[in-house]
Amino acid sequence: MEKIICFDLEGPLSPQDNAYEIFSKIENGKKIFEKISRYDDIKAVKDEEHEPGDTLSLIVPFMLAYGINEEDVFSVSKKAKMVSGTPELVDQLFNKGWEIYIISTSYRPHAYRIGKEIGVPESNIKCTDIDFPDLKKNMSAELENKIFKISEEILSIDSDKKLEELLDSFFFNGLADLGYGNPTDMVEVMGGSRKAGAVKEIIENKETTLKDITVVGDSITDRDMLRMVKEAKGRSIAFNANKFALSNARFGVASLDLRAIKPLVLSEKPVQVAFELERNYEESEGEINKSMIPDMDRVLDEIEGPTPHICYLAEKKKEELEEVIEKHERFRSYVRGEAGKLG
Repeated sequence: MEKIICFDLEGPLSPQDNAYEIFSKIENGKKIFEKISRYDDIKAVKDEEHEPGDTLSLIVPFMLAYGINEEDVFSVSKKAKMVSGTPELVDQLFNKGWEIYIISTSYRPHAYRIGKEIGVPESNIKCTDIDFPDLKKNMSAELENKIFKISEEILSIDSDKKLEELLDSFFFNGLADLGYGNPTDMVEVMGGSRKAGAVKEIIENKETTLKDITVVGDSITDRDMLRMVKEAKGRSIAFNANKFALSNARFGVASLDLRAIKPLVLSEKPVQVAFELERNYEESEGEINKSMIPDMDRVLDEIEGPTPHICYLAEKKKEELEEVIEKHERFRSYVRGEAGKLG
């Protein structure tokens, strides 16, 4: 049986949201990005046909109007750091014979750069393609002016309802009327059901099943991938995750160091390990008895800082899940900074 693990990039491997940081080049850009990201979350929750993560297609007209190009994507990417323990974990998994994949909404220049830094080949990276020169052909002076105006309107909106009404009209009527087209057709983002599809594609010709693989995600774009593997009783891990990921994952890991997932990834009995670690964590008020981790080379000894919180999520009641979400929010905010508040 082949050992396969699929990581989301932004969150589990690198704390930076590359597109969010790109928008810092625009005046009030991060606020504009946050509003569009919020709109994307609203649509993904209300409309099953809307793919979570389509923020990366919705923001493209704005990037084009403000003169952002592929070189900007790459230059911002070069500033991205790794989550603690990422290079070490990837090396350890490679040495144990694991196949490692990245499945990310990230634009290709960023995904490939991060993959290269940690040794994941381009052939094992599923991400979002974008052709700036080709898309720029659809931009007119009239459309650019409209985008500048919409940017100001977005900043002034103070309710989800008004935001949804404004952006529904702009993205799915205004852009088409001005010759750009439907933004979600122009750039197909590797998010939502497409991530789940990528996992299926990866295992299609391999001697393994969804029950045997591991997926690691942290946000709404990972929802479908996490849920699919969870339903197959595979290792579906939400790492420093928000409520969208945690409510669809089988396991939760909150930690400053990615190596905290190792007890779940390497154990033949991850459910038992998760139960034992959570019980021990609660009984000892956060001080895990590391001897409870069988055959893990005392993995948590490698981790500095707060003790990781590891748990089995599949049978959590609503109140219990809310407590886990609070723990993850604290770690997420510390590791990801501003990007942690995005859906």
